Amino acid sequence: MNKYVALVLHLHEWLEFQQMFPEAGRYLHKKIATGATEVDNLVKELTTQPPEESGRHGWLFERKQRGQVAVLGAVLIMLFVLLAAVLIDAYALLEARNWGYRAAQQAALSGISNGRDWASLDPPPCAGGPPPMRLASGAAQNAAINLLQQEMTLRGISNYTHDVRVLPDYGGGSIAGYPPLPTRLGAGRGNWTSNEPAVGVYLSFPVSTFLMSFIGRPTVQISVFASAGVDQPDGACTP
Repeated sequence: MNKYVALVLHLHEWLEFQQMFPEAGRYLHKKIATGATEVDNLVKELTTQPPEESGRHGWLFERKQRGQVAVLGAVLIMLFVLLAAVLIDAYALLEARNWGYRAAQQAALSGISNGRDWASLDPPPCAGGPPPMRLASGAAQNAAINLLQQEMTLRGISNYTHDVRVLPDYGGGSIAGYPPLPTRLGAGRGNWTSNEPAVGVYLSFPVSTFLMSFIGRPTVQISVFASAGVDQPDGACTP
C-alpha cells in the first residue's frame, strides 16, 4: 500500500497526475479492491471524482500558474532594466575616462612639439656631442592649453578644470604634489618626476550618470593625468 501514499498527499496533485497520465489513473482505479484499507479507499475516492470537479481544480491550478508566471516576468523585467542601467553608467564612465586621458595626452604632445626652445641651440650649450633640447615654458604650456580647450569644446564640456606644468630643463626635474589628485590612468600619483624636458597635463571634468542620479549622484568627476617628454639625441653632450 505504500505505493499509494505519495498519490494522496494533496488533492490537486492527484488531479493533476490524473489529467497528465489518464492511463495510469485508470490502472490504479482498477487495482483498488472493494475491501481495501483506508489509504486505498481514499485513492478510490479521488479516482472516482466527477470530471467537472477535476476540471474546476485544474482551472484553479492553471490560474495560479499564470499568476506566478506574471509575477516572475515582472521581476525579470525589473532586473533586466536595472542591469541595463548599470551597464550604461559603467560604459559612460569608462568611455569618458579613456577619452579624457587621450585628450590630456594629445595636449602634452602638442606642448613638447610646439614649445621647443630652438634659440637655446645657438650657440650650443655644450660641446662633445649633439646639443640637447630644452623647452620654452610659456610656449609649451600655451600649446598644451590651446589644444586641450579645442578638445573640450568639441566634446561640449565647459565646466572643467586643468593644470598644465612644464619641466623645461635639459635633465627634466620633479614637481611635488602634482598632479593634485591621484588618477587611475596615466603616470603620476601625486609627485611628477621626469629625466627629460616634459609637459604634464592634469584634467578633471564631470560626467552625467543615469542610474546613479537616482541615488543622489547625477554626475561623477573624472580626473586624468598624462605627460610627454622630449627625447634627447643619442650621445648628446651635457650642459
